[in-house]
Amino acid sequence: MEKSCRLEGKLFFEGTARLDGEFKGEIHSSDTLIIGKSAQVEGEIHVPTVMVIGKFEGKIIATERVDLLKSSYVKGTIESKELQIEPGALFEGESKTLIGVPEPALTPPCATVN
Repeated sequence: MEKSCRLEGKLFFEGTARLDGEFKGEIHSSDTLIIGKSAQVEGEIHVPTVMVIGKFEGKIIATERVDLLKSSYVKGTIESKELQIEPGALFEGESKTLIGVPEPALTPPCATVN
Protein backbone atom coordinates (compact mmCIF):
# COMPACT_ATOMS: atom_id res chain seq x y z
CA MET A 1 0.00 0.00 0.00
CA GLU A 2 1.54 3.28 -1.08
CA LYS A 3 1.90 6.32 1.17
CA SER A 4 -0.81 8.29 -0.67
CA CYS A 5 -3.41 5.58 0.16
CA ARG A 6 -5.93 5.62 3.01
CA LEU A 7 -7.76 2.44 3.89
CA GLU A 8 -10.17 1.45 6.64
CA GLY A 9 -11.56 -1.97 7.46
CA LYS A 10 -10.19 -5.51 7.70
CA LEU A 11 -7.08 -6.56 5.79
CA PHE A 12 -6.22 -10.22 5.17
CA PHE A 13 -3.08 -11.15 3.23
CA GLU A 14 -0.64 -13.98 2.45
CA GLY A 15 3.09 -13.47 2.00
CA THR A 16 4.98 -10.43 3.24
CA ALA A 17 3.09 -7.13 3.02
CA ARG A 18 4.28 -3.56 3.48
CA LEU A 19 2.06 -0.62 4.43
CA ASP A 20 3.29 2.88 3.66
CA GLY A 21 0.00 4.80 3.81
CA GLU A 22 -2.75 5.26 6.38
CA PHE A 23 -4.71 2.26 7.63
CA LYS A 24 -7.33 1.96 10.36
CA GLY A 25 -8.81 -1.39 11.33
CA GLU A 26 -7.79 -5.04 11.72
CA ILE A 27 -4.94 -6.83 9.99
CA HIS A 28 -4.68 -10.64 9.82
CA SER A 29 -2.05 -12.81 8.16
CA SER A 30 0.01 -15.96 8.48
CA ASP A 31 3.14 -14.07 7.39
CA THR A 32 5.11 -10.84 7.93
CA LEU A 33 3.80 -7.27 8.08
CA ILE A 34 6.08 -4.28 7.59
CA ILE A 35 4.78 -0.89 8.69
CA GLY A 36 6.85 1.46 6.55
CA LYS A 37 8.42 4.77 7.59
CA SER A 38 5.62 6.92 6.15
CA ALA A 39 2.84 4.63 7.46
CA GLN A 40 0.29 5.57 10.10
CA VAL A 41 -1.58 2.48 11.26
CA GLU A 42 -4.26 2.30 13.94
CA GLY A 43 -6.08 -0.82 15.09
CA GLU A 44 -5.35 -4.44 15.87
CA ILE A 45 -2.76 -6.67 14.20
CA HIS A 46 -2.71 -10.50 14.29
CA VAL A 47 0.37 -11.86 12.46
CA PRO A 48 3.45 -13.97 13.24
CA THR A 49 6.00 -11.20 12.61
CA VAL A 50 5.75 -7.38 12.54
CA MET A 51 8.45 -4.86 11.70
CA VAL A 52 7.52 -1.28 12.57
CA ILE A 53 9.43 1.59 10.98
CA GLY A 54 6.57 4.15 11.02
CA LYS A 55 3.73 4.86 13.45
CA PHE A 56 1.32 2.39 15.01
CA GLU A 57 -1.36 2.82 17.66
CA GLY A 58 -3.38 -0.09 19.02
CA LYS A 59 -2.73 -3.74 19.78
CA ILE A 60 -0.23 -6.12 18.18
CA ILE A 61 -0.53 -9.86 18.70
CA ALA A 62 2.47 -11.50 17.01
CA THR A 63 2.95 -15.23 17.51
CA GLU A 64 6.66 -14.91 16.72
CA ARG A 65 8.38 -11.51 16.77
CA VAL A 66 7.96 -7.73 16.83
CA ASP A 67 10.80 -5.41 15.76
CA LEU A 68 10.58 -1.69 16.51
CA LEU A 69 13.16 0.08 14.38
CA LYS A 70 14.80 3.38 15.36
CA SER A 71 12.33 5.65 13.54
CA SER A 72 9.21 3.87 14.85
CA TYR A 73 6.60 5.14 17.28
CA VAL A 74 4.27 2.59 18.86
CA LYS A 75 1.55 3.34 21.39
CA GLY A 76 -0.50 0.48 22.79
CA THR A 77 -0.11 -3.18 23.68
CA ILE A 78 2.29 -5.74 22.22
CA GLU A 79 1.88 -9.47 22.83
CA SER A 80 4.66 -11.54 21.27
CA LYS A 81 7.20 -14.31 21.85
CA GLU A 82 10.02 -11.87 21.10
CA LEU A 83 10.21 -8.07 21.17
CA GLN A 84 13.21 -6.11 19.91
CA ILE A 85 13.39 -2.34 20.35
CA GLU A 86 16.24 -0.49 18.62
CA PRO A 87 17.74 2.64 20.20
CA GLY A 88 15.73 5.61 18.93
CA ALA A 89 12.42 3.71 18.71
CA LEU A 90 9.63 5.06 20.90
CA PHE A 91 7.28 2.62 22.65
CA GLU A 92 4.53 3.85 24.96
CA GLY A 93 2.40 1.09 26.43
CA GLU A 94 2.74 -2.42 27.73
CA SER A 95 4.20 -5.64 26.41
CA LYS A 96 3.40 -9.22 27.29
CA THR A 97 5.40 -12.30 26.38
CA LEU A 98 3.55 -15.22 24.83
CA ILE A 99 6.03 -17.81 26.14
CA GLY A 100 6.84 -18.76 29.67
CA VAL A 101 3.36 -17.83 30.83
CA PRO A 102 2.18 -20.39 33.40
CA GLU A 103 -0.82 -22.48 32.42
CA PRO A 104 -3.93 -21.62 34.41
CA ALA A 105 -4.66 -24.06 37.22
CA LEU A 106 -7.39 -26.57 36.42
CA THR A 107 -8.73 -26.47 39.95
CA PRO A 108 -8.29 -23.89 42.69
CA PRO A 109 -5.94 -24.78 45.53
CA CYS A 110 -7.65 -26.63 48.37
CA ALA A 111 -7.66 -25.43 51.95
CA THR A 112 -8.11 -27.74 54.88
CA VAL A 113 -10.25 -26.84 57.83
CA ASN A 114 -9.80 -28.58 61.21
